[in-house]
Amino acid sequence: MKTDKYPTVTGNPVLRIFVFTMIVLLLSGTSFAQGLNARHVKTNAKEFPRKTVTSLLVYDNYDNPVKELNKTNFTMFVEGKKGDIAFVSTLASTGKGVYTVLCMDISGSMRGKPMDNTKDAVLRYIDELGDKDNLAIYSYGDGANLVADFSNDKTYLKEQVKKLTAKDQNTSLFYGADKGLEKLRGKASEDEPVIMIVMGDGNNENQNEAYKIDDVINKAKEIGVPVFTFGYTSGGKTQLQNLEKMGVETGGRYYESPNKEQLDENFKKMRENILNIYLVAYSIYGLEGKGQDANGQFTVTKGELKSETSGKFKLAVASMITPPEEKSDIPWLYIFIGVAVLVIIASVVLVLNGKKKKKIEVERRQRLEEESKEEARQAAAAFSGGQRSEQGQRGGDPGKTFIEEPSGGGNIPHDGTVIMRSGSASHSAGAGLTLVLDIKVGELAGRQFTVTTAGAIIGRSEVEASLVLPVATISKKHAKISFNGTSFIIEDLNSSNGVFVNMSKILSPTPIVHGNSFKIGGCEGHFLINKA
Repeated sequence: MKTDKYPTVTGNPVLRIFVFTMIVLLLSGTSFAQGLNARHVKTNAKEFPRKTVTSLLVYDNYDNPVKELNKTNFTMFVEGKKGDIAFVSTLASTGKGVYTVLCMDISGSMRGKPMDNTKDAVLRYIDELGDKDNLAIYSYGDGANLVADFSNDKTYLKEQVKKLTAKDQNTSLFYGADKGLEKLRGKASEDEPVIMIVMGDGNNENQNEAYKIDDVINKAKEIGVPVFTFGYTSGGKTQLQNLEKMGVETGGRYYESPNKEQLDENFKKMRENILNIYLVAYSIYGLEGKGQDANGQFTVTKGELKSETSGKFKLAVASMITPPEEKSDIPWLYIFIGVAVLVIIASVVLVLNGKKKKKIEVERRQRLEEESKEEARQAAAAFSGGQRSEQGQRGGDPGKTFIEEPSGGGNIPHDGTVIMRSGSASHSAGAGLTLVLDIKVGELAGRQFTVTTAGAIIGRSEVEASLVLPVATISKKHAKISFNGTSFIIEDLNSSNGVFVNMSKILSPTPIVHGNSFKIGGCEGHFLINKA
């Protein structure tokens, strides 16, 4: 009797059952292999509680966007209160363009193929920009420089990228990222879609700066900017952890891109994910807004797949609202009759009381006009009296500021505080206010200098300046800080290289706002306004 050396499936019942079982397992596991991942990008609660919008990035295990989700796929909780979802859209469906800042590493470690491949990928990315998209480009190495301001002109953007070369000795990764975020701050406050892309090998080697990775991450969360990072290096991979942390913790993504092909593929996936960011709009009932930080818990489901993410954001000041009442079971006929009766009653009342109401309204308007005039007269008198009082307290010359020279031959105190001379003019309106110059970049990086409402002259001359910054790039008398009773004011004293606030050169006395960035000579940082 002849037997087959290799038994066939059809001829072996046990083998047939085994093959069938494996096919079922493979088919049932396909969706789980794809996976479901959700990441909180940001939440806009300016219109809380009636409308809160949470942006979520949803992708599978292969970094591909998960598409065609609707409001049944999302569950939103804020401080334990379930959101009533009104609608779900994607960034692409809104028709808005995206404002993007791209930060490119031009340090020496990127010389050769890493730089060439990075530039090629960026050039192809520029070709994919939409008609309403705008791109700005920063390079970072020894410092950070704006290569191209926001533009949709693809020819211009490509020309600027082609000029870049890897030549700098240092790598100011965190400083460059901070500059990019500051560039996006204004657009984010206008509720424009914003993202930042950071490309490089992850090194941060510039010792002449005080920026840390946590500073970058916290600022991105505060402004609401997801950061997408690309790690490309020809050396070790330890430093890529900086880029990975930056991407993961800001609501963006990290893409390790060891070669040109992977870099191009990752750029394509990134753009698809950005356009597929889900915007979930919902109402929250039974929660009062006091301007407090709130915790959100967000769940995305698709079939048997489920992913949860969370985020913290600030609620607007608003009273709580209650859910709309459920529909009544009263027949429509009764409703119609009731409405008709109310209309008839209202018409009768209007006819009988029309003249009386008109007279009352005329009297009310006259009374309000008189009250408004009286308030204006009182305000003018109070303002005039306040000016005379303040000039009297200042001792005759309101424009003169008295500064006490620090002891020790004019050397800078360690905390950089400028103190009003005992008995000198005071500004009662600003009592307790101090202005701190928090220096992040330059020879004085990491130092803080405090100015009271008495004001200060900033410069490198111990004779002509009351706040001495001994830096060669600062003029003898570089800038003046004064207090006008309500705000600190900074003005340029005809310095050799100007004074910059929020990256713009000031041409006249400029009010200082808490958090403004500044550049005075080679010193860069932020203004902080404190109240005792």
